[in-house]
Amino acid sequence: MVNKIVVLLMNSLPGLNNKVRCLLGCLYLALLHQGLWAQTCFMVDRYEGCAPFTVTITDCSSLPPIIYNYDYARNPNNFVSNSTFTYNTPGTYQIVQRVQGNPNTITSLPVTIRVNSKHTPLFDVSACAGQQVRLAITDTLYDLFEVNYGDGSATQTLTAGNHLHSYTDLSTRTVSVKGFYSDGCEGASGSKQVSPITTLQAPDLIDFAVNIQATSGHVSFSYHTLKDRYYQILRKVNNGVFVPLDTIYSQNNGTTVSGFQGGQNTFSGLLTYRINNIDMCNNSESPGVDLNNIIINVSSVNGQNIIDWKTNGNFSSFTIERSAGIIATNATSPFIDYDISCNLFAVYKVTGIYPVNNTTSGLPVKSHSTSVTTNSIFITTLPAVKINSGYENGNVVVRWDLPADEVDTYTLLTSGSNNGVKTLGGSSINYVTREEGICYQLSYSDPCGNNSLISNSTCPTSLTLVKNNEAVDLSWSPYTGYSASGLSHYELEVLNEDGSLRTSYPMGLATSYSEILDPAYSYFTYRVKAVPNGSENMISYSNVATVDLTPKLTMPNTFTPNGDGINDVLLAKGKYIANSSIQIFNKWGEVIYVSEDATDKGWDGTFQGSPVPTDTYSYLVKATSNKGESIQKRGVVSVVR
Repeated sequence: MVNKIVVLLMNSLPGLNNKVRCLLGCLYLALLHQGLWAQTCFMVDRYEGCAPFTVTITDCSSLPPIIYNYDYARNPNNFVSNSTFTYNTPGTYQIVQRVQGNPNTITSLPVTIRVNSKHTPLFDVSACAGQQVRLAITDTLYDLFEVNYGDGSATQTLTAGNHLHSYTDLSTRTVSVKGFYSDGCEGASGSKQVSPITTLQAPDLIDFAVNIQATSGHVSFSYHTLKDRYYQILRKVNNGVFVPLDTIYSQNNGTTVSGFQGGQNTFSGLLTYRINNIDMCNNSESPGVDLNNIIINVSSVNGQNIIDWKTNGNFSSFTIERSAGIIATNATSPFIDYDISCNLFAVYKVTGIYPVNNTTSGLPVKSHSTSVTTNSIFITTLPAVKINSGYENGNVVVRWDLPADEVDTYTLLTSGSNNGVKTLGGSSINYVTREEGICYQLSYSDPCGNNSLISNSTCPTSLTLVKNNEAVDLSWSPYTGYSASGLSHYELEVLNEDGSLRTSYPMGLATSYSEILDPAYSYFTYRVKAVPNGSENMISYSNVATVDLTPKLTMPNTFTPNGDGINDVLLAKGKYIANSSIQIFNKWGEVIYVSEDATDKGWDGTFQGSPVPTDTYSYLVKATSNKGESIQKRGVVSVVR
């Protein structure tokens, strides 16, 4: 039993000094020599040190061959025969011993080895008012620390914790800290610069924002820091007291710190955040301006969006943004936005401007509400548009004035031979069809679903032509439209074949006209023009009606040139002929008469001044129609006396 107590003391108390360990070891060997304990046993020369750390084992068992495991907890099967081992990695290890080939002889109490690291000590140095600094050593591994404050003062040996030191001027100093272990192992050192100050300086705030407005919302804020300073974030709700939330240490000048706080009641709670520059030497503080949330609410009624907000902030002014553009400065709550249109998904945000500036940018410190989207309501009856109709290039075209409001769809109402409803897209500017005899009306709707009044009715003029021998009778339906200025009169236009205007007749308000066709033309195209009193979106024309006169050329088969004044001259008869010529041939094919005007200057039945005998003669008539067509006619004619 005694030997087990000795082993227990040796293995479980690594803090024993070497003399005590030696005495315990000698006692153990004496007991073993007397045969009181015939089990495995060993002793280690050192139990703690810095990496690389070498241990040597003294075997005190009577059961060779002996093998060792130097990291039994992590590698329980890794046994070696070496009695010396070097640890290169810091950590805590366990050594056990057993007889080779007999796993049941493992020592019941492993020996614990501690291998320390030579790491850079963990510490911070912060500047305090009155040229003091606080050294905060937070390292938990080293036992002691050697500190040099860099001002010529004596080096101090300190433990972990907070330590104050005063400087005589504002020169930047380098503070060095070196770690030591209680076993005498010397660790690494680290250094940081510190610039003493005389007084604290309030935080250089940038802005504050509500990211999520909800009972469990989210806020963010940003500010610039100074080197070697501690900053504390505090918050109060409504009219409560400030509660610390976080402490931040800054290692550099001008660092932009962004803070985020979730789980905040930004829906109904009026929150105030305060950021203090803390003096860690005497717990004094220098606060910046209080930062406040803005609770925004947006409602929409017909034709207006109402933006109101609440805050506890001391703001000099408020601006309002809509869809990332500022629509109001120096605004007061509630603000009414009248500049909306139907189905406008407007995104609003209120920004409060504090009466202080950020010293880095020179811009005012601001607090931003969250962005709130609303679907604008705009309920109204839209005004009717004015429409007209007419024929263009053989089609019926309906054209209308573009509404002032945004159009979602047009609805075209048709009557007549094709009564019905046609839905057109909102970008339409006219309607083109080949259907005739139809009147039209138009309405439209906007993206909000508001409908317009129905437009005036428009019916294009329909022209009808009836040919009676050498005359035409024209009639047309009255034009309906021109609601803007009214109908002034009609004009009957006659067009050439190429569509150019030949002539025009003012008709007043008459709807019919008759005329004898001018034989000088063989082609007549008519259309009716409805003339408005003023400006309209189109001038309305009727459909076209055309008369195409076929040229005619005839010759008699007998004539009697006997001087009785009846049928004494052979003439060609023609209609819609521009010019003509004639040649007369005898039975031998000889030309006995020529005239360049076959319809006016004919053959009198003579040849070289003498009457030709009764006989049959042939002729050739050449003519050109009013349309420029060439015509030829051949035949025979009998001369009877």
